[in-house]
Amino acid sequence: MCDVSFSADVASKYPLLTYRDVLGILNNLPKQNNDFGVLIDHYRLFLERELSILEFIVDCYAHGNLNCHTRISELVKTASYTDNDRRFLNLYFLGKFREHLSNSPLWQEARWSTNKNMQSGVWLANYDAKLPNSYYVNPSIKRFCQEKSAGLWFHIELWNGVFAVGLDDTVGMLQLRCGTKSDKKEFIKEFQGLYKSAEGEYYPSRMRDAGSFYLVGRNLSKKELVFIQLEKQMICFAERFGSFRV
Repeated sequence: MCDVSFSADVASKYPLLTYRDVLGILNNLPKQNNDFGVLIDHYRLFLERELSILEFIVDCYAHGNLNCHTRISELVKTASYTDNDRRFLNLYFLGKFREHLSNSPLWQEARWSTNKNMQSGVWLANYDAKLPNSYYVNPSIKRFCQEKSAGLWFHIELWNGVFAVGLDDTVGMLQLRCGTKSDKKEFIKEFQGLYKSAEGEYYPSRMRDAGSFYLVGRNLSKKELVFIQLEKQMICFAERFGSFRV
């Protein structure tokens, strides 16, 4: 029940109440000196804490105030958060970063999707709309993918994400991801003949039984999650496989 949980299309068609709206309603209720009043007071405190965590995520990463990066973990420690609760906060971070990308001249044509799962944590990817129209894949890689009927897209995967302790800690990975009906191991082997990985880049060490897989990955540190830095890393990574033309 926060703003990133709803698409612009949904928000334009239906009346929505977010947690912030609910808090505003509770704050306007007259004081009740009974059990119901205590319940309302407790729920108000819960909402204030949850919304303050979301505000810290925006302040830290959208506005670049890394001095408050530990406040998120400190507040979560008092909240008995489950693993799924933690995944949601990382998903909220990616939802806000998606809004940032929608205002970027290089990425705004891409329709990004976010999701979370038990296995890999949370992710943001533009697989549905493929690559932005302003991005041109290296001709040799493009021909190879056409021959193999393979699709390419960019993918950010977060593991501990905003909960990492140190700013230099690894929090996730930037990936060039792929979907193909060809033999995956053979596909990667042939791709490696076309692309020479740089220092700090990785090929998959094992193949999961999934519909897609990453061809090349690069680890992300917590300090690189600041939106301006994260977009810069995405551009540098993307230009390893092609070029942008604006």
